[in-house]
Amino acid sequence: MQNNRNQFSMEDMLRLSSTPAGQELIKLLRNGGQDVETARQAAQKGDYAGAKNALGELLKSPKVQQLLKEMEKSNG
Repeated sequence: MQNNRNQFSMEDMLRLSSTPAGQELIKLLRNGGQDVETARQAAQKGDYAGAKNALGELLKSPKVQQLLKEMEKSNG
């Protein structure tokens, strides 16, 4: 991944999404229900704080946290 943690390229996203943890995370997000939809709508309106808040509970999930850690490890 790029050195600046604030930058995330399409290449980074594709590499992470091809990992088993990435695939499972994508599946969880697709099934995230109303939280994901609310976040999408907020982001579309430019309300990024609202989008972040909508995803807050989902991102706190132990399973999501575990997958994010696995993805970080696999990217070294």
